[in-house]
Amino acid sequence: MVANGNGKCLTKTVWYKNNRRKCMKNLKLALIATVAILCFACGNKTDADFSIVPVKGANGEYQYIDLTQKGKIVINPQFGEAHYFRDGLALVKVSGEDGKWGYINKDGKFAIAPTYSMAQHFSEGVAWVQIEDQPPMLIDKNGKMLLQIDSITQTKLFAGGISMISVYSQGQELVKFIDKNGGNVIVTIESETIDQFLNDSLYAFKNNETEKWGFRNIKGEMVISPQFDGANTFVDGMAIVKIKGKWGVIDRKGNFIINPQYDGLTYDINGLFIAQVGKKYGWVNKKNEIVINPQYDDAMGFYGKKLAPIKMSNKWAYIDKEGQIAINPQFDEAFAFSGDYAMIKSGNKIGFINQKGEFIVPPLYESTSEYTNEYRNLVIGRSHNFLIDSKTKFLSYEKLENKKKSYEEMVLMELIAAIEKDPTPAIAELEESAKKWQDMVKEWQPYYISEKTESQFFSFESKYEYYSGCGGDACGGVGVVTWKAISKMKMGDCPIESVWIMNKSSDEGGTEWGNKFPPKCKSITPKIIANCKGSEWN
Repeated sequence: MVANGNGKCLTKTVWYKNNRRKCMKNLKLALIATVAILCFACGNKTDADFSIVPVKGANGEYQYIDLTQKGKIVINPQFGEAHYFRDGLALVKVSGEDGKWGYINKDGKFAIAPTYSMAQHFSEGVAWVQIEDQPPMLIDKNGKMLLQIDSITQTKLFAGGISMISVYSQGQELVKFIDKNGGNVIVTIESETIDQFLNDSLYAFKNNETEKWGFRNIKGEMVISPQFDGANTFVDGMAIVKIKGKWGVIDRKGNFIINPQYDGLTYDINGLFIAQVGKKYGWVNKKNEIVINPQYDDAMGFYGKKLAPIKMSNKWAYIDKEGQIAINPQFDEAFAFSGDYAMIKSGNKIGFINQKGEFIVPPLYESTSEYTNEYRNLVIGRSHNFLIDSKTKFLSYEKLENKKKSYEEMVLMELIAAIEKDPTPAIAELEESAKKWQDMVKEWQPYYISEKTESQFFSFESKYEYYSGCGGDACGGVGVVTWKAISKMKMGDCPIESVWIMNKSSDEGGTEWGNKFPPKCKSITPKIIANCKGSEWN
């Protein structure tokens, strides 16, 4: 076993996976594409209902209340988790440790039975779901399967007829944009990180070599070359970008509408932006004219409504479009209006107010960050004409695990073959890793070792060993570069005596592997490494 930076034990399998990219560099099998898991999925307007909302009842289960009836309970408390209605259905989880996900209608009855281990919200009449140990599938509002992809790992909601998904392929998670038939809509580039989903027919990408951001269109053609340090989704023909620590706004041709000069920018609506200057927030328009002076400690958008929440003197209030206080500072947290109502927090309880600041529902219900984030994202998504939802990472399943295992075995055999042909590059790579491990151990010393044992603790040496052809399933012919400490003391739960090893059975325990090497390999050095080939176990 080895220890990670948190002082916790890692199996050799974990170490191998964490370091495989570095070790495979000499075989030209390094991973190229990195999939960013960020928060935007853009496209058509989200169909969310804010009149009937889920809240956590006194018994700890979720119920639904009707804001148009001053918070009357319309669906009794009975769910372990519950979400807002979208496309006429709400995603809920049955109470209990093994509760499954399903979908209810506004009468509180299950329209689709709770049979799923994982599930996403409905969007454009479809939803991604997963039955235990099965690949994720796409269903319609009758629960009928429309599509199943056995390499899929993550998905975003459908928007504009397109879903952004991640699929496993030869050690990588690749981003794809697909339609409801599973066909590829956009050709993605493996050497690029895809950030946000398609909106205004463009999507942002990062060149992994230069680490600069640009934009491509639905055909995968480059529209704006990678030149920004950060980039947000296009909305209303504009995108917020970052250069040298400052934020500005560009048009679809990449020309600056607002030069990079702000510490933060957030798009509101109708050409308005929330601008951060130092630690204060205000509003500017797309001509960079100040609309409301930066004077607030925090702010959220108007999003097409008359009032916007702002923070001042450690409390939240609401202002009008002239910057005048409309609802006095009194809330611990406040959110934008959705229709006639807005969610607020007092302590850890949520309630709802009208545009006069009067309570429709007093702050009686418990809240979580996930709950308030869903409300906020739905409000912003509705005003911006796109969806904001985190990508769902599905549970692993047998078909996926088999693909991963098959690929890793293939890579391992290629790695072994390369090491047997010339072990020098592998030794150099892992010798560097061993040095980093030694430095890490020294950093941990004050937390685990007393002054009296310091000299004993740091009594170690590095050994680099290679052997192959030892036979049997326990070994199978492996390339090994080993470092172990002489001391048998422990740091927390992790033994100091460690072995870094790569082999086909690396999921087995390994803290004593150093004692199993053939006698003539005990004091081996890289110079005589070849002499250990073909040695037998003793």
